[in-house]
Amino acid sequence: MEQEEEGYHFRDIIKLPDIFTLANAFSGFLAVVFIIYRNFTVAMILLPLAFIFDLFDGYVARKIKREGEFGMQLDSMADLVSFGVAPAVFGAVILPLDWVRVFALAFFLLTGLLRLARFDIMKSKSIFIGLPISISGVLFPALYFLQVDYSVYTTVYLILGAAMVSHVILRRFKVRGVEI
Repeated sequence: MEQEEEGYHFRDIIKLPDIFTLANAFSGFLAVVFIIYRNFTVAMILLPLAFIFDLFDGYVARKIKREGEFGMQLDSMADLVSFGVAPAVFGAVILPLDWVRVFALAFFLLTGLLRLARFDIMKSKSIFIGLPISISGVLFPALYFLQVDYSVYTTVYLILGAAMVSHVILRRFKVRGVEI
């Protein structure tokens, strides 16, 4: 039997901030399940909840000085589920699909993936280059609860995708001590 590599047991690498990250991913997964079963109201409540968990994982990590490579990778994977896959599945379920809409959904998801990967390799974490994917965790629920016509969604997916891979520099800011 092979020897387990030192320092990679989950009890050694999962920290308090990672619990918030896992809650983000769980909320996103549940949103996907509720979307598949066409319970959009619950799904659109879960996405902002995932957004809140995403805010607090970084906040807690900085407060207790537990920022690390594992947490950063876990955060990106959770963000892809909650803010990439869940909104894309939502679009696939609510929109009548044709090749343009399928392209828009795939474009949104793939640019979100690229955006997350780019952020992970950036040395400075005090700025964003391109719109953060997590905005979709509040934008799509807002559109849904404001009852914006679904015909607008394809354009929103395309604009968000382009904004995520743009070179627009956004500074992080704080709201009540939580860095956004």
